[in-house]
Amino acid sequence: MIIFEHIQKQYSDGFIALKDINLTCGNGEITVLIGPSGCGKTTTMKLINRLINPTKGKVIIDGEDISTINQIELRRRIGYVIQHIGLFPPHGYCNKCSGSSTAT
Repeated sequence: MIIFEHIQKQYSDGFIALKDINLTCGNGEITVLIGPSGCGKTTTMKLINRLINPTKGKVIIDGEDISTINQIELRRRIGYVIQHIGLFPPHGYCNKCSGSSTAT
C-alpha cells in the first residue's frame, strides 16, 4: 500500500507542484495518474521512488515512511511504466518487437 499524507512539493524557484495531497493506493490495485502537462504526475512518481523529496508531508509504503528507507533498496522494490521510452528510439523498439529482419 502506498499512502501520501499531506504531501507538498515546492521547487527551488517557488513553484508549488503538489499541495496537501492525500492519497491511498491499495495493494493489488492498479492506479493511473492522468492529467494535463504540468499537473504533477511526474512529480508524484518521483516522490514515490525518492528521486525527489517532499517539501512537507510523507510517503508511506507498506507502513514504512520511505524517508527512512535506503534509496537503492527502495527503488529495487518499485516498478512503474513511464510515458516516454528512453532506452530505445521508437523505430528501433518497434522493429525489435515486430521481429523485423532489418532491425539492428
